[in-house]
Amino acid sequence: MEIIKLLEDGFAWTGERIAAVRIEQLEVATSCARWDLRALLNHTLGVMDQFAAAASGLGDPSRINAQALAETEWIGADPTAAFEGIAARALAVWHTPGVLERTCAMPWGPTPAPVVAQISVHDAVVHGWDISRATGEAVDIPLELAEPLLEISKGFVHDGVRGTAFAEEVRIDGGSVSDQLVAFLGRTP
Repeated sequence: MEIIKLLEDGFAWTGERIAAVRIEQLEVATSCARWDLRALLNHTLGVMDQFAAAASGLGDPSRINAQALAETEWIGADPTAAFEGIAARALAVWHTPGVLERTCAMPWGPTPAPVVAQISVHDAVVHGWDISRATGEAVDIPLELAEPLLEISKGFVHDGVRGTAFAEEVRIDGGSVSDQLVAFLGRTP
């Protein structure tokens, strides 16, 4: 799937998950053990914003820190409106002619923009799944998103990042592609 279409579809799917969030749920636990729902939402929106800033050439790699993004107030009083604004700005950057030919300054070093786009949509959709579980909506990631994201995951999630950025893989027998994706990333489907 073309990366821009994956970004559009992934952000739209995650936006639906965020639209289901009620303000009184912001303090509930999530499958991301360090974060309640508010912190998870802040992290998700922060990654979308900062990865798009990196692609635009205006980003500051020192701002891209998972915990710092979770502790920054991105969602304000209306998570849905905050998400919609950030998603629109991010997609505008990703639609900029030539942006996918750029190399982005990232905390781990120079990274091709298509890889940054893949990580951005990966983060948004997988955390969309986390949000869905935290709110009780509990929907699976659609096949058209889960399949390419599972392949993307296998390209950058390895033993060196497990235990820090990602948990150990949860072994499952069978399951949907959504289940396989989240289990690969250390979540119990």
